[in-house]
Amino acid sequence: MIGKINLSGSGSGTNKGISPNDISNLKITNKDTKVVICWRDPEDTIIDNEAVCTWAGTKLVYKQGSFPRNPNDGIQVLDNTVKNQYETNGFEVTNLNNNTKYYFRLFPYSNENVVNFDGNNAFTATPVEIVLNDCTNIKAKSKNGKVTIGWSDPEDIIENEETMAKWVGTKLVMKQGSYPTSPSDGTVVVNNTIKNQYATTPYEIANLTNDITYYFQLFPYTDVETYNTNETNRCEATPKEVTVYGVQRQISSSFTAWTRIEGGEGLVANATHDGTAVQNDFDNIYPWSDIISVDINADGSINSRFGDPDFSFTNPTGKIMTMFPEFWYKRVQENGYEKVYIADAEYEDFEHSELFYIGRYTATGSKTAITTKSGVANLVSISMTDLRTNAKKIGNSWGAMDIWRWSMLQMLYLVEYADYDSQAKLGYGNCSTSAAINTGSCDALGMKSGCIKNDKKSGVIYRGVENIFSNIYQWLDGINIGTGPKSWVCKDRSQYASDKTASPYVQVSYTEASGSRISKMGYDPNNPAVQRAIECSGSDTTHCPDYFHSSSGYAVSVGGYWDDGLDCGLWYANYHSASYTNTSFGGRLLFIPV
Repeated sequence: MIGKINLSGSGSGTNKGISPNDISNLKITNKDTKVVICWRDPEDTIIDNEAVCTWAGTKLVYKQGSFPRNPNDGIQVLDNTVKNQYETNGFEVTNLNNNTKYYFRLFPYSNENVVNFDGNNAFTATPVEIVLNDCTNIKAKSKNGKVTIGWSDPEDIIENEETMAKWVGTKLVMKQGSYPTSPSDGTVVVNNTIKNQYATTPYEIANLTNDITYYFQLFPYTDVETYNTNETNRCEATPKEVTVYGVQRQISSSFTAWTRIEGGEGLVANATHDGTAVQNDFDNIYPWSDIISVDINADGSINSRFGDPDFSFTNPTGKIMTMFPEFWYKRVQENGYEKVYIADAEYEDFEHSELFYIGRYTATGSKTAITTKSGVANLVSISMTDLRTNAKKIGNSWGAMDIWRWSMLQMLYLVEYADYDSQAKLGYGNCSTSAAINTGSCDALGMKSGCIKNDKKSGVIYRGVENIFSNIYQWLDGINIGTGPKSWVCKDRSQYASDKTASPYVQVSYTEASGSRISKMGYDPNNPAVQRAIECSGSDTTHCPDYFHSSSGYAVSVGGYWDDGLDCGLWYANYHSASYTNTSFGGRLLFIPV
């Protein structure tokens, strides 16, 4: 192949003679304010084993409006003398204007400075703005004078193995009154340049004013400072003073009563025993004030709430469940005292109870079509294993009442009523008869706690959970009793299984007592919410006056049943095989939205 012949020598610094051939493998990638150009430089021209044209370099020149005619007609951005240096990774032309058409030409030249002016080496490129994707997993939480914001930063945008837009940072901007619309519209509280630094541990903004709403927007940006300004990167939060309500009790005390502490001091909580109105200060205190029974579908959508004109206990569209809003809690044993706290917002060293729904009634329907509504017989003679399996069939996030939600009920009750004797406070429940009563005996109380008749033959209700004890035994999921006996508990609902005493279940640290009324409760700092007895030498008027029975190799049932008398209560616990069935055994549905 004979090289191109330059006869005119046009262009400054060029000579007449044989110029190099055209470049090849040209590839142009338009980026944000950039263009990346790849090419292969021409080979030397050989005739009769003699090099008549030796490639010495390639110049890259661009201009606007028309193609460069020679290396001096425009802006020369490169004079490459290393053959094929830009064939793979390309040469990046930067500081260009987006949406502007640029005219480029490559000028290969020989060692005799003979230049190739061929139009085959000319091309155009138009840089385009490329915006990163949105941030994800954005979570804003309010604290006392503070707000925390967590998020995941977007990935680089890559097309055909080419990085089109590279994430280099995300700015978090704060403003009052309205959302920021640009990185300069408000206060930049952090300019994060470490990807996903705040995905696990949120960024904390302190020194804020309580009860003022702050508006935030995340602005991820590229290496050329192109910002994503999409509204989907927004969140808001309102700091507020956290109120902590608590109770404490000397562990060695034989009294059932606890002492109110923190925000609970001076509060009064009564439950009705005949349906009449009573004073209960907690009716107007979060989270108790926001507990409400609802009619929900299998997907968690709410059809109606208690108090709505179309709400019906007996003829629901879906299932009658009681919603418990999120709250924060702490249980600790120290210096001879046990203390239980409930906080209305996130608080240091407190654990989070996420929003959950539990059946207002114990489960109804059939084993293969479990529901929960008023005015019908309880679903009984169902094993723990069958209850779990068929509850999960309702839909995603459904299951059976578990040890964790049961523990939340215990602590909510305890901080509210400040007494271990739940029968004395709420009512006996149906605990001295020969059969279970149907669901709905406490419908007339609505969201009030207590009973309509305290005759040991009628239902009892706590905050929209009817027959929370007495009437029938209720299976608990997420807990199995192992050797010791010691309980094993699991926090991953998808891994709940009967008879399992191995990972992901973990062993509660203390050995459990059995066979009588509770006189001392165990405490595991790694699982503080779990309340299982370690001493059973009490009575029906001392300590925690509920019956407790534990043995290795079994599942757990709670609450007591229609013939357990004063043994019943919120801390009553018994054991049976997970496959055991009996007309006194049922359960309660649980739904936790994802």
